[in-house]
Amino acid sequence: MAKTSYCVAQIARYGPVHNQGNRYWGQRNDHEVAVIDQGGDAITIKVRHLKDVSDLLTDYFAGSYAPNIKRAIKWAGW
Repeated sequence: MAKTSYCVAQIARYGPVHNQGNRYWGQRNDHEVAVIDQGGDAITIKVRHLKDVSDLLTDYFAGSYAPNIKRAIKWAGW
């Protein structure tokens, strides 16, 4: 499991990193890479297109979960 500080540093290489509670994310080229933190560990790494939105009525959650931060950045096309 990756450390959140490492994931945030990788996202910061491509632009500003935003923070809201335990969620860190960066946006570039219509894609978002987000990391959820728990006790200093990145427990979730997710990629989504900015126009793709979740729909709770149909149980659709936008985006894909990545196994590591480098793969997430690659999927986002950064």
